[in-house]
Amino acid sequence: MSKKDHEKQGVEASAYDVILGKVENLEREVDKLKYLILFKSESLIKSRRISLRGVAKPLVPLDELEKSIEEAKSFTFRYELK
Repeated sequence: MSKKDHEKQGVEASAYDVILGKVENLEREVDKLKYLILFKSESLIKSRRISLRGVAKPLVPLDELEKSIEEAKSFTFRYELK
């Protein structure tokens, strides 16, 4: 192999290394953008409390249902009020 061929091969290798480095940088940037998009889309979804009253026909009378709900609330929040 001549000196000229050896130099040409060295230039091709260094160009390959430069291109490979740029491709790796682009891949990292794409991954960062993917995570950013996922993070932003999750932050747009807000959790809300919903009431299911009236959605289904209760199997017990409404006044008994209300009484049970109030009892459950008082039991649940009993320790928070003290």
